[in-house]
Amino acid sequence: MPYFEALNKMAGVVAYRSQGNFILVRFPEHFIPMLRSKLSDFGIAIKFFDGRDLQCCARITIGTPEQNTRLLEVLQRCFS
Repeated sequence: MPYFEALNKMAGVVAYRSQGNFILVRFPEHFIPMLRSKLSDFGIAIKFFDGRDLQCCARITIGTPEQNTRLLEVLQRCFS
């Protein structure tokens, strides 16, 4: 899946394979505040977890190809 592979190519990002319609992604801790802000600026909502075991993780729902591309574009801006 190009979407999954693109996430794992970002520095410090780990995407975990899933059988569902979402991907669990771990981001570098220092990026979380900026990610929340940037994604919100672009009208993109993803679920960030605050629990100990899932700290720095977010659940990203697989959307339409256009939505997925837009999310990747915003994330790539954040990590470039």
